[in-house]
Amino acid sequence: SSSSSSSSKAKKKRKALAGLVPKSVSFDDVWRELSDGLRCVLRLENCAATPVVEDVYTLCTAQPRSHAEELYVHIARLLCTHVGELDAELCVLQAGKLGVYLRQWA
Repeated sequence: SSSSSSSSKAKKKRKALAGLVPKSVSFDDVWRELSDGLRCVLRLENCAATPVVEDVYTLCTAQPRSHAEELYVHIARLLCTHVGELDAELCVLQAGKLGVYLRQWA
């Protein structure tokens, strides 16, 4: 019973690791999916993080060359855009709330 359990665990582990084999990929194709997943995570939406991690792994271990540097640049750009959008939203909210606050307490 314990040997069949350990055999089953070993099979599951091999199956999970099979997807982690370095392969040749198109950066643009993977980035489209990854950027959607990253935006979902950044907006704190209910989304699975595993595909995001898998896409990062795929790009960083791609053959014949890693896409890690290109990935870094794209993620940095995505984060700057996201922070800029948040800043713009906060400025609008603050301006509106500040006016209401001042009217209420003046």
